Amino acid sequence: MKVKLLKKIRKRYSITHYPNGVFLWGDFYKGPITLLTDSYDDYRYQSSNLEKVEAYQKLYKDLIYWIEKAYGPFNSKKKKITSETLWYKK
Repeated sequence: MKVKLLKKIRKRYSITHYPNGVFLWGDFYKGPITLLTDSYDDYRYQSSNLEKVEAYQKLYKDLIYWIEKAYGPFNSKKKKITSETLWYKK
């Protein structure tokens, strides 16, 4: 991934975990909540009632989907060609 694109993505998206609850849109939501926030569109996607690691993995997959949808799939132009010798003659 290019450095400029990575900087844009880090500025735009964030995943934050609130273990005791959080105020959203004037209401207090109890319990552990993990939020995926898009700062450009002021959009929040939440994953509640999950463990922190499970919620992070779910939101990270959603984040990758959003990034691919917005910026296109990530394909490297240079692919490293690897080889492994399985059998050889001495």
